[in-house]
Amino acid sequence: MKKFNKGYIFYHLFIDFFIILFFLFVYMLDLFSDFIEQGDEVGNVIYVFIAIFVVIYAIKTIYSWLYVKMSGYHLKEKEIECKRGVLFRKRSILEYKKIHAVNKKQNIIQQMFKIAVLTLDSGSTNTSTTAEIIVFEREDVVDELIKQIKLKQEDKDVEIQLNDENKERENLYKFTAKSKFAYSLLTTLSTLFVMLIITICGAILFSICIPLISKATNDILGVVLKIFLVACIIYFGVMLFSFVISIIVSHLAYYDFKIYKSQSDLEISYGFFVKHNNTFKLNRIKGVVISQGIIKKLFGFVSVKLEVIGYNDGSENNNNDSSSIGILFPLCKKSEVKENLIKILPDYVPEEKKHFAKKYFPFISWVTLIVSLSILTPLFVSLVDYLYIKTYQQPLYTTYLANLNNAIPIIIGIVLGCLFIVLSLILISGYLQYKNNGIDISNDKLTIENGGFIKNTIVINKRNLIAIEDITTPLRKKKDIYSVKIHFKTNA
Repeated sequence: MKKFNKGYIFYHLFIDFFIILFFLFVYMLDLFSDFIEQGDEVGNVIYVFIAIFVVIYAIKTIYSWLYVKMSGYHLKEKEIECKRGVLFRKRSILEYKKIHAVNKKQNIIQQMFKIAVLTLDSGSTNTSTTAEIIVFEREDVVDELIKQIKLKQEDKDVEIQLNDENKERENLYKFTAKSKFAYSLLTTLSTLFVMLIITICGAILFSICIPLISKATNDILGVVLKIFLVACIIYFGVMLFSFVISIIVSHLAYYDFKIYKSQSDLEISYGFFVKHNNTFKLNRIKGVVISQGIIKKLFGFVSVKLEVIGYNDGSENNNNDSSSIGILFPLCKKSEVKENLIKILPDYVPEEKKHFAKKYFPFISWVTLIVSLSILTPLFVSLVDYLYIKTYQQPLYTTYLANLNNAIPIIIGIVLGCLFIVLSLILISGYLQYKNNGIDISNDKLTIENGGFIKNTIVINKRNLIAIEDITTPLRKKKDIYSVKIHFKTNA
């Protein structure tokens, strides 16, 4: 069994140095300040800091060395075997014919040490949140492993495979600099739009409440308001700075974006700081998701993603099932979606919906009820207590309201204003969900449309359907109204 590459040790020596140093500095500031207050010299404190750092760094280094020594992989005739771990050993065996996702990942630090992470996934329900096989090797070795795995998967003759590789491959999707700029701009505008709505709602609410608050005999609300406004200013400042950074990051994240297609595989590669190279079987794709927010809709753009279990970031600790959603087209004109999908995934071209949602009320019923009760119930209790204080000069439930005195009507006005804003957003979102909701059922696929402020069009091949549930309530059943839940990735 071949061991993992020693570059893994040097990689962790490098990153662990800064990570341990940072956390020690953050978590031990209070401890060191106590030492200094007790009269200890600064030099002694530094010696303690260095000693703790050396111990932790040595333990982590030994662990990384043991991990490499005790972990390895072996390419057998029909399967690949991988053993990894130190305290908890894991042995994984995966047959080549069951592999449907082959992913290579390499962040900028790993590029410095010329190592890469290779993950192999079968799409099993029991392991849908992590890859079965994870290998740390040199970059060139990983590339060679991918070739060998493809050969064993397709059972081709080596000479034929090499001849196929020598042919110039066609990139099926070009994410140009102009498209990247549009992607960054639309992403920024979408976030700014959300912030604008929040700012307008907050401005309207506080412009009404500030004159009333100034008349209150108690200054507590005024102080709270000032703190809230300062917090909002800081938040918006940080967000604006983040927008500028996101433009740069998003431009580099999809650097050299390419899509290649062979007879049975689809390969997607991109990234500058973190290089991704994802290869998976065409027959293991679970679905295609076409997303369009309000801003993208105004400009006629969409984003297209793939539902493929195993299309993830290659992290061993990735326990989020949303990792099965991977990018296909970061940005695409809506009018060009069908044309692009015909070239790459003709089985997943969306159809126009023919069945629509029946009623609007089910989209807002439960969420409206829950939000209203959660806000109005404590408000009602506070109002009763306030009236009791006014009548009997003593609190019914708590002395806190008695201290606020004449500020209670202002609090009630603020709460009702917030409730109005929240309910308005719920009604608008529910209406958009009602208008977007629909489905088309053809011979070989389903085209499902749903979503509120973000509209999703999901195309599922019927062969990938696992289960279908219909959900209703007694009142809805009388009106012959059902919600349908479709399982097509895993039965979880």
